[in-house]
Amino acid sequence: MYFRAILGLFVCLCVSVTASAAPISPVIDVGTHDLPENSSGIVEIYVSDVGTPLVTAFNFRGQIGDGNGGNPEPVFASFDFTGGIWDASASTVSGGVLSQPQYAQTSVIFNPAYEVATNGLLVKILIDTTGFVNGQSFDLKLAGTDIGMDSEYLATGAATIDPIIFNGTINIVPEPATMALLALGGLAMLKRRRRRA
Repeated sequence: MYFRAILGLFVCLCVSVTASAAPISPVIDVGTHDLPENSSGIVEIYVSDVGTPLVTAFNFRGQIGDGNGGNPEPVFASFDFTGGIWDASASTVSGGVLSQPQYAQTSVIFNPAYEVATNGLLVKILIDTTGFVNGQSFDLKLAGTDIGMDSEYLATGAATIDPIIFNGTINIVPEPATMALLALGGLAMLKRRRRRA
């Protein structure tokens, strides 16, 4: 009787450990990004691998702000999948900015059947901030967009893998030249005060 109880406990423990070892989706944290006003800037998005199967492609679906252009928003200018996880093998990129440039849909796929772990730099996005000034802020979404589908990975055989996505924010900040002028002005004021004292 005692042996059966121990055996039952051991079986329950093995089932519990096996269930907890099931793959967990990769995590994409879009993050908060400061971009220069009235210019353009690069947003780098990273992914963390927490046990998901290897992937062979990624479908990017993104939106800036509310996406409809009713209130002006920065726009997607270009996408760069080099320098990150997609450098593991030759790949092809297709798609890009949609008819409203606050929306984008692009894909990267390995040319031969190749797989990579989702851990590292996912994509670099060039965002145009022309016409926007310091202090403005906009959502940057890879999930819950008006495109109707979230960003996703593909495994070999075209099975989809849905990442856990935390949407982010774009903050418009003074361009570096403006910051330098403000700093010089502040130093000049301090110097002037010291002379009076």
